[in-house]
Amino acid sequence: ETTAQEPITSSKPTVPTVQLPTTTTSPKPTVTTSTPDQQRFNMSDYKQ
Repeated sequence: ETTAQEPITSSKPTVPTVQLPTTTTSPKPTVTTSTPDQQRFNMSDYKQ
């Protein structure tokens, strides 16, 4: 019983820790930086 509980506790903290950086680092900076940059460039071209 003690051996079965040990891996479960180890797996639990590993899942949220890996998901946090991946979800916050990948989509946020990539989408947020790509969207405003492209929109600003397009607006500048149209205005000019």
